[in-house]
Amino acid sequence: ATATINVPAGVYTATVTNAEGCEMTSNPFTVHALGADLQVTASETAVCQGDHVTLNANEEGWEGNVTYAWSNGSHESTIDVTPDNTQYYKVTSTVSSTNGTCSKIDSIRIVVTPLPATVNVTVNDNTICQNQQATLTADGNAASYIWYENGVEIPGENQDTLTVNFPAAGSYAFAAKAVNGQGCVSAIASTPVTVTVTPAPTEVYITGHNVICEGDTSAITVHSNVPGTIALNTGAATATINVPAGVYTATVTTADGCARASNPF
Repeated sequence: ATATINVPAGVYTATVTNAEGCEMTSNPFTVHALGADLQVTASETAVCQGDHVTLNANEEGWEGNVTYAWSNGSHESTIDVTPDNTQYYKVTSTVSSTNGTCSKIDSIRIVVTPLPATVNVTVNDNTICQNQQATLTADGNAASYIWYENGVEIPGENQDTLTVNFPAAGSYAFAAKAVNGQGCVSAIASTPVTVTVTPAPTEVYITGHNVICEGDTSAITVHSNVPGTIALNTGAATATINVPAGVYTATVTTADGCARASNPF
């Protein structure tokens, strides 16, 4: 007797029984699968726009010459992709041997989160005096921000406003990037905003004889580490004047309007 059926890969035996009840069982017969399984894996399945992803076609039980055809045109078992938007990547793996040719298909979905838009940064005052502060504000309604001073990231600052103290004169450039809820960072930083810090007097003091006879005067002199206009509480505007006994203070103001007062003398 002869019987024919279609079977998947596996081990098979057959038993034949005649009319008298006599039977005989065949030896095991193995049907091999050229390709038992195919699975696509990814280094990341959720990424930010512009990120790289490594895809790998994993085969199990494949014997023979295996080829690959990815939906993006690649033909390697492992490929690197940079998806611009959420999409599926499909691979068809084909194995060829003396026993025949088999193909399997699998795919994987990569979710891409768009980058936040470039933010705009403004400052409350872009020309200030030394030892003053300025407040910068970034728009964009982002989850958080990354701030930069002169191109260097400022650690620990992630709010939409940044208040900076300036102990030294100079020119400082600030920029920011937005970060969304998925941790994606805007590709381009904002146009830099420059804060110009002009020198201000840091040392203003008065010298002179502070013990005099009644009715005498003392020559007092105003000193400042930065040139500027002098204003004494007497109304005088000179660095050195003769004054009677009393309490005196002086204020030195630079051409940029930066001022500092002395301690009483």
